[in-house]
Amino acid sequence: MSVIDYDRRNTGPVPPTVFSTEGATGPLQRTFFRPLPCEVASVRRYVRQLIASTPSADPYPLDAVLLIVTELFTNAVRHAAHQGQPLLVVVQQQRKSLRLEVHDPDPGMLVAPARPDLADSGRGLLLVDLLSQEWGVVPGATGKMVFAVIARPCR
Repeated sequence: MSVIDYDRRNTGPVPPTVFSTEGATGPLQRTFFRPLPCEVASVRRYVRQLIASTPSADPYPLDAVLLIVTELFTNAVRHAAHQGQPLLVVVQQQRKSLRLEVHDPDPGMLVAPARPDLADSGRGLLLVDLLSQEWGVVPGATGKMVFAVIARPCR
C-alpha cells in the first residue's frame, strides 16, 4: 500500500496516528487543514478531486461523501479543543467502500446534547448515520479520529 502525504501548511512530517487500512485497495490520502470554518470548502474540494481522479465503474455517491466529510470536519472545528492545531483529513478507498477520517488533537469525547425538533443545528451526525454504512469515534493518546465508511451504490 502506498501512502501519499500532502501537508498544505508545509509543517514537516505527519505525526503518528491510528489508521485503519483493513480492506484497503487504494493509496491512503491524507492532508492537514487549518481548524477554521473557511477551510470546509477546501476539504470538500480536496475530497472531490480525489474521487474524480480515481476511475471507477461504480462511482461513490458524491453528494453523500461531501456532506459526510463536511459534517465530520465542521464538528472537529466547532467542538474539539484543537487550540489552532491543524486537523488531519484521511481518505482511503477500500474494496467496496470509501473511508473518510478526521483526526483532531482533543482526546475528549463529546456527547451530543438533546436538541429540540425545531433547532437550527444538531443534526449532522444523524445525517452521517443515515448516509454512511458505518461511522464511529476512535480515541487515541494524542487525540481522536472520527470516521465514516460510505459504500459504493449497488448496481
